[in-house]
Amino acid sequence: MFSSRRKLAIGVAGVALLVPLLTAAGRALPGDAKLPSAEGRIERLVQQLGDQDYAVRQHAQDELAKLGFIAYEALVAASKHTDLEIATRAKYLLRVLRSKWATDRDPPRVKELLDGYDLRNPEDRMQRIRQLASLSNLAGVPALCRLLRFESSAVLSNYTAAAILNNRPPDAAAQARLHKLLRENLAGCRRTGAAWLMAYVQLAEEPGKALDAWTRLAEAERAVLERSPSQSSPAVAAPLVYVLAETQARLGDAAQSDQTARRARELAPGSDSPRLQARLEAAVGLKRRGRFDWAQAEYRQVIASGHALAAFYGNRELSEMLHDRGDNELAAKTCRKALEALQQRDTQWGDLAEEPRQARARMDYFFACHYAEKGDRTLQAQSLQRALQAEPGEVDTLIASYHLPGPSPEFRKQIVAAIQRQAEVIRRKIAESPDDPEPYNQFAWLIGNTEGNLKEALKFSQKSLELSPNTGSYLDTLAHVHFTTGDLEAAVKHQAKAAELEPHSGLIARKLQVFRAALEAKRKPEQPGKTLEKSQR
Repeated sequence: MFSSRRKLAIGVAGVALLVPLLTAAGRALPGDAKLPSAEGRIERLVQQLGDQDYAVRQHAQDELAKLGFIAYEALVAASKHTDLEIATRAKYLLRVLRSKWATDRDPPRVKELLDGYDLRNPEDRMQRIRQLASLSNLAGVPALCRLLRFESSAVLSNYTAAAILNNRPPDAAAQARLHKLLRENLAGCRRTGAAWLMAYVQLAEEPGKALDAWTRLAEAERAVLERSPSQSSPAVAAPLVYVLAETQARLGDAAQSDQTARRARELAPGSDSPRLQARLEAAVGLKRRGRFDWAQAEYRQVIASGHALAAFYGNRELSEMLHDRGDNELAAKTCRKALEALQQRDTQWGDLAEEPRQARARMDYFFACHYAEKGDRTLQAQSLQRALQAEPGEVDTLIASYHLPGPSPEFRKQIVAAIQRQAEVIRRKIAESPDDPEPYNQFAWLIGNTEGNLKEALKFSQKSLELSPNTGSYLDTLAHVHFTTGDLEAAVKHQAKAAELEPHSGLIARKLQVFRAALEAKRKPEQPGKTLEKSQR
């Protein structure tokens, strides 16, 4: 089901149809440096791969396999050794390493995304990189650093660095954790993308001192894209230029930052798949970091591309941003444009057949939110009914329908039954994927905002955060569950944390005001009559 409760990773589902195939050509600086403490040992073990004693050769091979990617560069060099025994064993170890990109310390979802990575084509690798970069709590960053260091394609290595930049977190605490992870996982690495990320860390911590150096890096990559497109891509160059624009804004130069952002949008003009994909990726990152004007400009260029599918996704994602910003009427009209774009599509949807239904449900839900703001309960109810006809399990619509003022007993009975059915659907998803935090969160959001087993909703909400800590949208859900159970102190506590993690989310910020007002009213019982209606999204 398509819902504002779901964290959307552009390119993971339908928008993946826009992903370009990258070539393996690209630039690479000298090979990655190994950890100094292991370097001498690795050299000795490599030489022992050619020892006359079989036991020594086998022991050296086993030890190099245990060292894993620390020995990668040395094994690449050894694979070209004049000693056939050393070269053969080195090639074997490289095949083993490339088939096992994951480590024992990686979370289950990261291991799943890395499974068979080296056997996939460049398009699929890009998709896995984006998915890793979009994982909450920076869970995919160590694996991304591994890919950056050892990916055989320099273009994909650089794309990995750009994905990290494009998905950098908006809150200060997470930014500090990101910097620490980058320093730990890229120590000594001399690849181009690692140089960018180390320069970014310096820029983030000392923007005034590092601005000139970053400007040169961004300009250099922009020049590479213009001069040799096969060695870069808009998805690589744009994040670097946007980092420059955001830093200029941070330093108070609004006019220059807007000009730089415009230059980022103008990189490699055109409407082919690589450029459209790059724009969508940029827009998602800009939106999360609160650069809404720049994000909207990127969405608008995707929409104006002339491609029906791109226009659909551009309008749909823009509508969600507008809803979060509180402009529900424009969000609904934008979602309608997404549906209109499908009329230009001359092929069948196939596995994506649910997309139009979900978009229609979201459109009518946004209209319902707009009419609720206007106080028109009749049009609100009609819009909610249309949304449920399009997608009976759309969670936000079910919640809004449950809280519709003055419903008939029959309508109320139907909505409660629909909520129970959807709860069972989500329970089955939890049983099928017990390590996926999203179904737990969806169940808690649905029941925690309506009725049902609130203890179960609380348990599932806590489970989602156990599986994906420090996820703003999941903390938002936990706060709503506490609010419904009457624990206003806990509701405010968790919602405040959610707002800290997602400082640019309008929905989270507005609900924090509601929860704080309710808590204040509770603490002042001498002021009767100031009860607070539990407004829903």
